[in-house]
Amino acid sequence: MVFDGENYLWIGTFNGAYRLNLADFYGMDYQEGQKVGFEHYTRKDGLPNLECNANAAFRDSKGNIWLGTVAGAIQQPSGLERVENTNAPRVFVTGVRSR
Repeated sequence: MVFDGENYLWIGTFNGAYRLNLADFYGMDYQEGQKVGFEHYTRKDGLPNLECNANAAFRDSKGNIWLGTVAGAIQQPSGLERVENTNAPRVFVTGVRSR
């Protein structure tokens, strides 16, 4: 885990990297069953591998976050850009068949 200096906590796991907005986390009123919103980063977001190495997160002197995976390291924020697609996928169902 590593803080990025912009109020985010980055967590590397065996299933990708997660980012928690600490301002949202500390600012919420806790209620039973309430969930905390993590952003999940995977290969689709630029990770070279889903499996992050233990203790392989670092913030350098320029404030960049480095996450180490079993397939190499990646730099954030410039190396890990999330692009949200707000367009619905174009899907056409041309038929249905039962077995």
